[in-house]
Amino acid sequence: MSRYRIQRWVAAAALALMMGGCVQAVGYVYEDRTTERQITDTKIHAGILKRYTKRETKLPLDVNTEVWKGRVLLTGTLDSAAMRSAVEQMARMDSRVRAVYNEILIVTPAEKEERREATQQKGEPKQGKIGQFVNDVWINAKIRAKLLTTRAVKSVNYRWNAVRGQVAIIGTARTEDEK
Repeated sequence: MSRYRIQRWVAAAALALMMGGCVQAVGYVYEDRTTERQITDTKIHAGILKRYTKRETKLPLDVNTEVWKGRVLLTGTLDSAAMRSAVEQMARMDSRVRAVYNEILIVTPAEKEERREATQQKGEPKQGKIGQFVNDVWINAKIRAKLLTTRAVKSVNYRWNAVRGQVAIIGTARTEDEK
């Protein structure tokens, strides 16, 4: 990692501490979203999560939702196509949503429960039944490290999630090379 990039991260961390954890203000410095857009995306996300929990309290454990400039990326695992469609409809209920990308995978009820348990687990997940979940966590970490250390990529402009070894990403590339 270049010295300049390290200095930027240290400055961002210091600013976050001074602002009492106000992440939105720090995000504005680096993201290619205005503060207003970040707030709107946060409101969209909160509304979707509220609809999830109203339908089923553990649904947010099954579905990861990322919002970027009004576009919604849905990833995770569910055990029925009907619930997958219902989740997509919940995401579309907000008039500010410009597009929904539904990458939710259908799995067995047993695998859905295993992934829920792994998500709720504190500390290091146990190997065995939840090995794929551990692999997904590792893939996410490797992507984060790669994007952070790639000079031509502004990693804060991207959100991603690995599920069962498949990666979905949403964000904004500033240039064709970055894309």
